[in-house]
Amino acid sequence: MKSVIKVLLISLLYWTFAIYTVVTIRFVGLDFFIEKPLEASISEIYITNLAGCIILGLLWGLIEIIDDKIKVKRKRSFGMVVLSKTIIYTIIFFIISFFASWIGSGSLDLSKRYLLSALMIGNFLFFIIASFLFHFFKQMNRKFGPGILLQYLTGKYFYPIEENRIFMFLDLKSSTSIAEKLSHLRYSKLIQDCFSELTDPVLKYKSQIYQYVGDEVVITWQKKDGLTNSNCLKLYFDFINRLENKKEYFLNFYGVFPEFKAGLSLGPVMVAEVGELKTEIAYHGDVLNTAARIQGYCNKFNKQLLTTETLVQELEENTDFVTGFIGEVELRGKEALSRIYSCEKSSDNRDNSITH
Repeated sequence: MKSVIKVLLISLLYWTFAIYTVVTIRFVGLDFFIEKPLEASISEIYITNLAGCIILGLLWGLIEIIDDKIKVKRKRSFGMVVLSKTIIYTIIFFIISFFASWIGSGSLDLSKRYLLSALMIGNFLFFIIASFLFHFFKQMNRKFGPGILLQYLTGKYFYPIEENRIFMFLDLKSSTSIAEKLSHLRYSKLIQDCFSELTDPVLKYKSQIYQYVGDEVVITWQKKDGLTNSNCLKLYFDFINRLENKKEYFLNFYGVFPEFKAGLSLGPVMVAEVGELKTEIAYHGDVLNTAARIQGYCNKFNKQLLTTETLVQELEENTDFVTGFIGEVELRGKEALSRIYSCEKSSDNRDNSITH
């Protein structure tokens, strides 16, 4: 429900800003779209256009929500998504405008003349530009990762900042043998198919994808977001469940079923925007090394998901999961032994799962 309200709010704010920007330009006399200056007061103009802002914002927000809920996999390039959505939305806007003017005037001829008027042509040009920018920035935000584009625009990490974060290193099991069995092309397609199943869990459990490294992906949470409702654990098992639901597809198309292991760790990191020609928001700290090296013990202990004692102690009580002490292990670069725990889905929700 929160995500729906957020989408509607963003759409409302965007179209209100876009429409009022054009209205203000017209009001001060820069009439790019009309032949004579506006005679009404600015308050009357803004009030008149408020209904349009609300209707357009809510309508486009609802269309975006419906579009995001469609589960058909549409693999299209960045440019194709922006262009196709701009065209489709412009056609919808044209149809709505046509029928609205027809109903309002009661005359088909008047409606046709209105659609060909300088005012309406100006409105269409404005809508095409505004719609293009809307979808461009939405796709940019999606490509960078939710919230990352805003961090770049505001310069949040231009100077390094310390944060407490959770990191997950998620890696494909037996990747070498799978790569040898498949061609380079089919192996790459397998990785694409696997990581596409991460999209919904990443959004649902308030995480961010930090990096893709070959057949491994690094996922991160702000401490609060990752611990709330055990989001950092739920993401992993949600992802695994999605792969299980497509097991028949993977076996039929690739002849293998991909399984993933993961290591989780919690701790302080420094976050900084690095690079000039290619810029990224980078994380520096021991917590990343710990998560990566813990994940390396999954095969040794025959476990899917391993985590640190620090994270286990911070997790809320949750009967969906069972954690168990594995032992003390030596992690490269650390003098003291590290206590690691396994985490599995609870077979009986009556058990107290998170142990401290």
